[in-house]
Amino acid sequence: MCFFIVAGAVVLDLRTDKIPNWYLTIAVIISIYTKLATQNTTNWILVLIGVLIVFLLLFPLFVIGFFGAGDIKLLCTLAIVYKLQDLMIIFGFSLVCGAMIGIVKLIKYRNIGERFRFLLQFMNHLITSLRVRGAKALQESYIDGLEKEEVKKSGIHFSLPILLGMVIYVGVK
Repeated sequence: MCFFIVAGAVVLDLRTDKIPNWYLTIAVIISIYTKLATQNTTNWILVLIGVLIVFLLLFPLFVIGFFGAGDIKLLCTLAIVYKLQDLMIIFGFSLVCGAMIGIVKLIKYRNIGERFRFLLQFMNHLITSLRVRGAKALQESYIDGLEKEEVKKSGIHFSLPILLGMVIYVGVK
């Protein structure tokens, strides 16, 4: 069931550059229903704590533009079904898959210099904002200060690495 939820999110993400909230809402409802149907006793407090931990760990990465909001909400949805330790393993596999996709993009587009320039611009914008504005700088998106075309070329739809990480996890387990 989680495979289909994440696969659908990947399709939407690749087509529209985002995972819509209506889709994630349906995914949460399906995840809760599945959890209720498959487990007689579920400690919903632990499930809620797991979702909250995932959100709190990943939110700072969203704020600085490393992940999209839809990617984080997708992982929070998976936290309803998976135990926190299993989800962290899936996330670890996802990071490795994301790095591999990034390397493939570097090789395919032959733009390693351009990508590093983009990374340096991103980091410079982030550090300058933090220095000038302090904690208030975390209220803005750092992607907004960069060229949209650069962001698109350099970005990865992280829903795909999440799907790959989940498939690897299921295959290994």
